[in-house]
Amino acid sequence: MNLLKRILTAIGLSETITNNAENQIPMEHNIVPLRHDAIMIATTDDFKSQQGGDGDYLPEEQEEAVVNILPKKATSGSAGIDLRAWLDSDDGNEIIIGQGQTRLIKTGFKWAIPFGYVGLVCSRSGLAAKNSVFVLNAPGIIDSDYRGDVGVILHNAGKDVFKISTGDRIAQMVILETSMLPLLRVTDIDVGQTTRGTGGFGSTGKV
Repeated sequence: MNLLKRILTAIGLSETITNNAENQIPMEHNIVPLRHDAIMIATTDDFKSQQGGDGDYLPEEQEEAVVNILPKKATSGSAGIDLRAWLDSDDGNEIIIGQGQTRLIKTGFKWAIPFGYVGLVCSRSGLAAKNSVFVLNAPGIIDSDYRGDVGVILHNAGKDVFKISTGDRIAQMVILETSMLPLLRVTDIDVGQTTRGTGGFGSTGKV
């Protein structure tokens, strides 16, 4: 099974794309139209280059390296898609987050989320409960027009150092519909007055 089909199958999607029979164009060289009924993901250029590719093409023999960091739902009922760490050559074999420290961790993947949806990068409950490690800006916002590496800002609030290696699950992505309504500037909002009005910051009481 070629690389793209394995990736789509692993995250619960299916796609039928035919190669050029004459030229036998590798699957990752095919131009895949932007989908509006699926979430498209692809390895970043940096990842491809460090795996022996040319920035656009990843050698088929490096497929296992992709599978090792592939975003994937843990169960059929999972709302979140697990995000895995990818360490580049500058990171070495592991990243160490000391007590009270924060690090931006790469995932090696870029996403094409359909218009009208947003990706929310959330903490993993296991890491938070056992290691006091969580996504600092949770939920991190991944817009539908962002095409860079999806990074995860991890903070260690625990008493021990936290070590990360390539393939470790570090966060989860939840995809939700979002309003794309335009903003309308008016002189004042004098309609639809509410009982609450400007009350905030605990104005409704403790109980």
